[in-house]
Amino acid sequence: MVVALPDAFGDRGLAFAGAYVAIHVGRQLFLVLALRGQELQRRSIRVLGWFAVSAVPWIAGALAPVPARVVLWTLAVAVDVTGGVLRFPTPRLGRSPESEYPIVAEHLSERYRQLFIIALGELILVGTLTLSGSGFAADRTAAFVVSFVATVLFWRIYLHRAGELLPAAIAAARRPDPLARLAAAAHLVMLAGIVATAVGDELVIAHPLGHTPRAWAAVILGGPALFLAGRAAFEYAVFARVSRDRPIGILVLFALAPPVLLAPPLAAVVAATAVLLGVAVADTVRAHRGPPEPPSPPG
Repeated sequence: MVVALPDAFGDRGLAFAGAYVAIHVGRQLFLVLALRGQELQRRSIRVLGWFAVSAVPWIAGALAPVPARVVLWTLAVAVDVTGGVLRFPTPRLGRSPESEYPIVAEHLSERYRQLFIIALGELILVGTLTLSGSGFAADRTAAFVVSFVATVLFWRIYLHRAGELLPAAIAAARRPDPLARLAAAAHLVMLAGIVATAVGDELVIAHPLGHTPRAWAAVILGGPALFLAGRAAFEYAVFARVSRDRPIGILVLFALAPPVLLAPPLAAVVAATAVLLGVAVADTVRAHRGPPEPPSPPG
């Protein structure tokens, strides 16, 4: 599946979709047979039924031209995600009880952190590849340095303090499931912001001077704004409150949109990074004003 992924919307669509379906359907089919006579077999039957349904648009999309493939694969992803969110409701068997999905706080937090590290690694990789392919001119090198500083700030803002305390927050929550879902959604938004930032960094490093198109400004400023929005939701999941510097940072990024259209792309990315620096500094100042705040999840 990994080998076919780069050309999934090309000639290797069937290989990608076939491998995806084989992994999920095959795994659940094995569990249904291995857990015969046990209560957990019912869960595997539910999951197998949902993946069997989503297999139809996965395979059909692989055999269809690209426009139809996008629609069918979007439907397949929607089926897979909906099944998990609803705990795989199935005729006669009902849905899986929450007790069948115990949350291991340390494991969940570590998985989220690994995904975040991968996204930051992609951000650095995009910058280095773009710089090496465009040439080490002074303006391009400056754009790369700024993008690297932004990457460090992303990590600092993420980790301080909610990123450290998520396991304790999940353990302290009266209902861990909603908290885990909120944390997952928050990470999805943060990762989307980093991906958008990577797009902006690639554009700026390749073309640091000249006019800043609106689409470029959208990803240069929108990426950090998305990250801060996700980080605010993450903070709420851990502390049941949101620091003022998160929404203030988002508002400042939106306010920067008109002036950066009149400035070169390098100035736009410097402005966005300055906002992230301001948020990181505000976090540090707040942390030194009192004792460490314990996690207090909502609900």
